[in-house]
Parts: sequence; structure tokens; C-alpha cells
Amino acid sequence: MLTPRSFTALAAVAGLSTPSFVPLAGLAQEIVDLPRADRPLSAEFEEVYRIDAETIGLSEESGGLGLVQLAFDAEGELHVFERRYFPDVARVLTLATDGALVREFGRMGWERGDFRGPTTGFAVFPDGRTVVQDGEHSAYMIFDSEGDYERMVRYPRQTAGGMAAMLGNALPGREIVAAGRAGAAVFRTRISEQRMDVNQSTFAMSMQIEGPTGVVERVGLEGNRVVVDTVVRAWRPREGVTMKIDMSIDMSRADLTGDVPPDLSSMLSLGEVQMPWAFGPPFAFAVLPDNGVAFVDSTTYEVKFVNPQGEPTKILRRPVGPAPVTEELRRRVVDLMDEARAEGVAQVSEMMEGAGIEAGAAQIAGISDLMRSMAGRFFEEMEFFSEVPALADVRATWEGTLWLSRSGDPLASFEDLPAFDFGALLGIGWLGGGGMIDVLSPEGSYVGTLPAGTVPPDAFGPDGLAAWIEDDDAGSAIVVRRIPEAIRLP
Repeated sequence: MLTPRSFTALAAVAGLSTPSFVPLAGLAQEIVDLPRADRPLSAEFEEVYRIDAETIGLSEESGGLGLVQLAFDAEGELHVFERRYFPDVARVLTLATDGALVREFGRMGWERGDFRGPTTGFAVFPDGRTVVQDGEHSAYMIFDSEGDYERMVRYPRQTAGGMAAMLGNALPGREIVAAGRAGAAVFRTRISEQRMDVNQSTFAMSMQIEGPTGVVERVGLEGNRVVVDTVVRAWRPREGVTMKIDMSIDMSRADLTGDVPPDLSSMLSLGEVQMPWAFGPPFAFAVLPDNGVAFVDSTTYEVKFVNPQGEPTKILRRPVGPAPVTEELRRRVVDLMDEARAEGVAQVSEMMEGAGIEAGAAQIAGISDLMRSMAGRFFEEMEFFSEVPALADVRATWEGTLWLSRSGDPLASFEDLPAFDFGALLGIGWLGGGGMIDVLSPEGSYVGTLPAGTVPPDAFGPDGLAAWIEDDDAGSAIVVRRIPEAIRLP
């Protein structure tokens, strides 16, 4: 791979917990070499409260949680943003430090302050103000600490043709947004970029999706329009991160005169297929208390830092290398993807039969054959990066302590793969995870390692508060726990 893997012999042999600093030539930057040996930490965290979905009415009409995001404010109140499409729900709930419901605000609608097309861009400032990105408004919508609508801060509208706009909502193009701790600014990155060209007359479609951009922007929200500055431009490979699909529908073959639905297998055809790497280099970032940023962007064990002005300051690294991608691993991934494809075919057949569609066994078989053929093209085009990344994610606590998730079992993300979830092959889909979590102090020293299988929180708050979205046999729940002081303030 593509980034240096040299580590100091002293740290590797001595296993010292005190970091050593080595200046990088030509850069105002330091390298921090961390010890090789793991220091075990306990992942037993005190539970503060647990709220199931039914208790706070999260999409109770359709069961369980919708798309939920969590964020704390400086008072320890937890803000819960829920987005669901069937039914069309968007709202924010605020929970007190004991889990009691403080307020609920926001709704889908056409009145002032209503959501029209809210996205995954959700953040909460320390003072309790809430920011929700809305694609239909082309704006960040800001609500005050009491949940009252305050104002919009607009950004240039992204245009698309009718069908392209409709299909675009179903594609995995999205942003990750996090609130800055100082000033009215959020930080965002595109987790995937998508471009689509649809011929409205022939229904030929060309779709291109690129994996994480590696660019983190600071978005100022002080005025009526956003002010955008780039603070991180991470390393991204020149190839291997793009998915491209050309597909067409021949409507001339559709017989719409009878009662039997047209045979899609005779109408659809697949052209060029280009798949991204499996196990490609990740990209993840975390906003620090001073509005600096920590990020990972390679398969090696390196986390890089920039200050609030976007200037590089240091790199933390440990002698924990990436694992090779073997031929056996490649074959097993393809097998698991093929199993997901077979499950998808069965699900489509069951859905058609359950809906009473009298297409007949021959048509169902034809559609199944088409899906097998299309999926087969994807698998044949699969390419693998040469190694499994050492790190999968980086997160920062309220105090600035880092939680670095190591990659776990490389097959784990593929074993319970939803049928036809080809997005799992993008950087947005293979999240690694499941491995051990290294905890590093804000100063860059090694604190210890949480055991494999520890799930990082969905949100960190003040005084050690942290929140998880959990699913088990009893249903969905939001669980808030307190992280011991020795781990969060080493």
C-alpha cells in the first residue's frame, strides 16, 4: 500500500506508553509512535437510562425505530432525530438526563419551519440549538434550544432531471455532518458522490457512485447563506473507489394490453459495470473540542490531525499492520455475496406471489434469471484491495479522547448482508468494525484497548455520557451509559 509503515524500534521493543515525537521534514507536524502491546480496558459501563422505541413513540405506527441519529448538548440532554419514509416522519425529541421526554419538535409539511426533505445531516450545538439539513429547502434549518424554529441558512441547490431526482433519493449518496464546539459551524463530508444521466425517452440510465470523497468542510451558519472552507483534503486512491452501472429498459417489448404484467426480464439489459474495491482504504473523521479534526485515510494504523485552520499538526501511529487479502478471503466474500443474491431472488418471488400478482411461474422464473444474471455481472467485476485496513473508524469524546476502531473479522460485514446490498462494496458499506477499540488521550498518549466486539457509542456527551441505539429480541431501544472517568479523562 501507499503510506509509510515505518515505526520506531524503541517504541516497538520497549512498549513504552509515553509517545515519542519525530518531526516530519518540511511540515510543521509531528509523528507520535505509540506502544505495540495492548493494555486491556473494561467495557462495562454504568447504565444511566434505557428508553425503548414504544415509550417515546418512535414510529410506533410502523414498529421500532426509523432512521435515528443522536447528539448531546452541553447540559447532557440527548437530542434524537428520527427520519422515516413509510410513513413520512421527521422530528426531533429532546430527553433529559434521566431519560424523561422534555420536548418534541419538527414535522413534515409546508408551513414555515416544516421539513420537506430532511437528510442525514443532523447536529446539535453545545447550547442546545439543533441543525437539520433539508435537501428540498436547500438549507440547514436551525431550531433554538427550546425547539422553536429560528431560521434557514441556504446553500446552492443541486439540480437533477425528474427521474434522476426521484432515483437519487434511493441511492447511497449522503453526508456526514457534525457540530463544531466553537462558533456556529458544522463539519461535513460526502460519504459518497453520485451522478446520474437518464434518457427520459428511452429509459437508458447511466449511474456513477464514488466512495468517500476525503474532503471535510467547515460550513459557517452565521449568515443567510453558508460559508464553506475546506479543512481536510485526505488521501484518496485515484482508482478503485467508483461504481458505474449502465442500464436500459426497452419499452417497445412491453405488452400492456393484457391483464398480465410485462416480463421485465425481456425489457431490461445491463451494459457497462464497474465495481469499486472490496476492502478499500477507509475514510472517517471526528471533530475535536477546539474545532480541529482527526481523521483516518489509509489501510495503515495512522490517525492524522489538523488544527482549526486546517493545518496539519501530528500523526499518531501504532505498529498494528493491515491484514493481507488472500485468495481464500476473496472466494468467501464472493460466495457470501452470491448467497445474498439468491436470498434476494427468493424475496422478490415471495413478494410477487404474496401481492397476488398473477404473472405465472414462467414470468417469475424469468425475472429471477434476470436478477441472477445482473448480480453475476457484479460479482464477476469485483476487485479487491491488497489488504484489509488496520483501522475502520475514529470517534472523539466530549473531552477529545479518541476511540479508534480496529478492523475485526473481514467477513463479518458480508455474513448478514441484506439481499442486493451492493453498497456494501463501497467504502460507505464495508465499515469493518467488530474489532478492538484503542483509546487515546487528547494529548496523543495510549490509554488502553477495549475488547473486540465493543460497540462504539452513537453519540458522546459531557461528564462521560454516551448513547447507543440497540436492537435485541425485546425490540429497539436507546441506551445511555456513563464511561468511567479513568477512560475519558486519562
